[in-house]
Amino acid sequence: MSRRTLLKGVVVAAGTAAVGGLLRPGTALAQLSTVPRLATLSHGYPAAMDTGRALVAFGIGDGRRIWHRWLPSGGSWSGWVMLQNGPEVKGRPVPLLNSNGAMSVFATDKDGRIWTGWQASEGGVTWSWQNLGSPSSSVTFVEEPFPVLNVDNAMSLFARATDGRTYHSWQRGPGGAWAGWEAFPTNGVGRPWAVIGPTGGMVVFARGAGGGVVHRWQRWAGDTFNPAGSWAAIPGNNAVNEDVTAVVNPTGAITVFAGSVNGLAYTWQKSAGGEWLGSWNEWTERKILGRPSVLVGPTGGMAVFAKQAGPTPENRLIHRSQAAWGTNWSGWDELEEVTTGEPSGVLGADGRLSAFARTPAGEMVHLAQGSPGGVWPIRSVFQNDKLEVG
Repeated sequence: MSRRTLLKGVVVAAGTAAVGGLLRPGTALAQLSTVPRLATLSHGYPAAMDTGRALVAFGIGDGRRIWHRWLPSGGSWSGWVMLQNGPEVKGRPVPLLNSNGAMSVFATDKDGRIWTGWQASEGGVTWSWQNLGSPSSSVTFVEEPFPVLNVDNAMSLFARATDGRTYHSWQRGPGGAWAGWEAFPTNGVGRPWAVIGPTGGMVVFARGAGGGVVHRWQRWAGDTFNPAGSWAAIPGNNAVNEDVTAVVNPTGAITVFAGSVNGLAYTWQKSAGGEWLGSWNEWTERKILGRPSVLVGPTGGMAVFAKQAGPTPENRLIHRSQAAWGTNWSGWDELEEVTTGEPSGVLGADGRLSAFARTPAGEMVHLAQGSPGGVWPIRSVFQNDKLEVG
C-alpha cells in the first residue's frame, strides 16, 4: 500500500525524499500538497471517532474497564461491549485509527502506567494489550495520553506525568517496538496536544509554565524536537488557563484554541509552517471549562465544541462553526443542557458533525446534524448503561 493511500490523499511535494520511511526536505523545507484529514476523532469523553464504516464511542464501564459501542452506517447503535483482557484504568481511553482500518486505544491504568490495545484487523473482535509503563517507579502518568499516527504509520505518544513534565514515546517503525519515555523541558505544563505539520513532522502544544501557550516541533518526520532544551512561546498576551487544542487548516497552517480567563482564545499561523499572528482573538460571551474539541469540516470551515463554565448556566455543551474556511464564525449554540467532562466533536464520513457527552447520571448522549452543515435534530440518550467518570 502506498503512502498516498495510507494518508487518504496526502501526497509529497517535489524536492522531498523518503529516507528510511521518513520525510526529508530537499533544497527547501518540503510541503505536503495537502494536509492529513485527522479531524475524524476527538479526545473528549466519551471519546469517539468515525472509522469510515461506523461511528465508535469509547468509555469507562463496570470495573473501570474500557468499553465501546458503535453505530454502523445506515444502522443503529450497538450496546456497550467490553474490550477483553484490558487493564483497570483511571484516565479516559483515547482511540486511534490505524492505516489498515483497525483501531488502537490508549489509557492510563490505576498505577499511572500507559497501556495500548489493538485489533489485529479492521472489525476484529480480539484485542491484544501491551503495558508501555511510566518514566519511573516514582514518576507516573496523571491522565489520558495523546496518540498520533505519523506519516510512516508508526505511532507516537505524549502524556503528562506526576512531575509536571510532558513525556514522549514512539514506535520504531509501523507496528514496531516502543521506545523508552523521553522527557520534554519543564516550561510546558498541562495536557499536551499534537498535530502533523505540513512537512510531516509533529508539532506539540502545551500551556506555558509562566502563562500563554508554548510549542515544540519537528522540521520533518523523525527529526529531533525544536527548540532544543525548551518550549517556544506562541506570541501574544493571552490569559490562557485551560489546556490547548490545535488543528491543521486547509492551507497547512495551524490554528490553536484554549480557554482563557475571559472566554475562549485562538490564534493561527499566517502560512503553513510560518510565523504566528502575533495576537490572539477572544470570544468573551461565554467562559469555557476544560479543553475544547475542534475539527475541520469538509468545506475547510472549523467547528468548536466546548463545555460552558458557570455561574449559570454552567456545564452546557455549546458549539459554534464556520460555513467554510476563512468565513465568519456563527454565535454559540447550546446543544445539551448539562454535561460532565469535556465534549467530543466528530466529523462523519458523510460530512455531518456529531457531538458526544456524558450526563451527570453517567449516560452517553449522542447529537448529530441531519445533513452536512444543517440543524441538529438527532439526540440519542443511552439510559441503561452507565459510564464511569473519565
